[in-house]
Amino acid sequence: MSPAPIVPLPSHQRLEEVLDYDPITGVFRWKMSRRNAPAGKVAGFITLHGYRSISIDNVQYRAARLAYAIVYGEDPPEYVDHINGDRADDRIANLRAATPAENCRNCCIPAHNKSGIKGVSLRRKNQRWVAQIRVNRRNITIGEYKTIDEAADAYREASSRYHGEFGRC
Repeated sequence: MSPAPIVPLPSHQRLEEVLDYDPITGVFRWKMSRRNAPAGKVAGFITLHGYRSISIDNVQYRAARLAYAIVYGEDPPEYVDHINGDRADDRIANLRAATPAENCRNCCIPAHNKSGIKGVSLRRKNQRWVAQIRVNRRNITIGEYKTIDEAADAYREASSRYHGEFGRC
């Protein structure tokens, strides 16, 4: 499945007309009153996926993309990554340009993970902990370990080596 197309952002001038953005707190506020929002009210809402969404001229935009555009004066790249993993934290210090692969590397622990540690699972047949990492669309088995801590350490080291600053453990 291909990702949804990126909606072009409003002009920088239009963003400046309707929104105040505080890059330190990451909060957007309306500059002028709207139907349901007086001037000065926090703009947007948190979606079911945890991102702040703001409607401008009846089009929904992710706040992270708007923040990037306001601060840098240009449309953001395809992906704007939240460094700390908090999708609603739109402080400019928490945002960075990313490729689709880099954005995936910084994801949280999947919901189906039972160990509670990214990249680590228990192999039931021999009761050993397995560390695995995904690189260039391929799963790489790092190794099998007696303890969960050994497997977690191995994953952290591999994540740092393969994923660099985008690695998340």
